[in-house]
Amino acid sequence: MTSADAYRAKAIEFFTMANAETNPRLQVEYASMAESYFRLALQADKNQENDLVYETPKRAPAQKR
Repeated sequence: MTSADAYRAKAIEFFTMANAETNPRLQVEYASMAESYFRLALQADKNQENDLVYETPKRAPAQKR
């Protein structure tokens, strides 16, 4: 399971909780969390497309004063 899949599963869980909740405030909070996890899933999908490697910059030699 990729991280995007895990985020989607969590989003579905929160959408289900929002639909089952009777308290309107909690419904809004759960729906908001679901949307956030869905956005995380979209970003994780985009991140998988990138093949970035971070290289630590080399230090410049110390200058004498």
